[in-house]
Amino acid sequence: MSNEYFAANIYWLIETKVLKQLNQKKLPFAYSYEYIEGLYSLYRKSRGKGQALKTDQAIDDFIDWIIEYRNLTEKYAMFVNSHNIDLNSKETAELNKSIMDSIVGSEARVISPYAYTLNREVSNIVQKDKHTYIDNFKTLVMPCDEDITTIITQNPYYINPNLNYNIMRKDEGYNIGIGVYGYEDDLDKEEKLESLKRLAKELGYGRLYTEEEGKSYFSLFKAVGTPKDSKIKKIIARRSHK
Repeated sequence: MSNEYFAANIYWLIETKVLKQLNQKKLPFAYSYEYIEGLYSLYRKSRGKGQALKTDQAIDDFIDWIIEYRNLTEKYAMFVNSHNIDLNSKETAELNKSIMDSIVGSEARVISPYAYTLNREVSNIVQKDKHTYIDNFKTLVMPCDEDITTIITQNPYYINPNLNYNIMRKDEGYNIGIGVYGYEDDLDKEEKLESLKRLAKELGYGRLYTEEEGKSYFSLFKAVGTPKDSKIKKIIARRSHK
């Protein structure tokens, strides 16, 4: 099965099955192969499925999992909210998420190559000259210049050993919320929880919160940065006096 055929087939199923059940509108553009492959990598790791969707039953199982995953994502959002992270604030930015696993409201910023699925501008986080920027493929701008003070993400599609975590350093000045979630019987549960513990240890600050609810689990690493940039300091000072 070619990448293009694979993406088109899954895209059609997402529109006819998943979005209908979740009362979502049609997607603005066809899903990219990379995005669908990312979702499928999460599915394989959690459920221990094979490398390819070669049968109708295998595809149906994947689609059913996407529906369950979206519903679980909404529960994870409530868990994050309970730890005082405002998911609908203009000062909050969510990294690398899409319509299927975004947890932020319409006022928050989505910095993601998959933002088109949310009718948002496509952008990415990049590192240049030891600084962190938002790249919208037209200009580079620092998150603080966009009045962003909080950076969040959850259940990354891939574990990238070359990923630069500079934006998460305490002296970068941003508040951080990084989480994982899933079901108790997921095969990758311990791996995901351990990766979050390692991140907290490497960064050397912040706190981990973990909760089990029925057959599901949620874990969040939350940290408050020490502002070094004058603009970030002004934003936080302004917010504290509201």
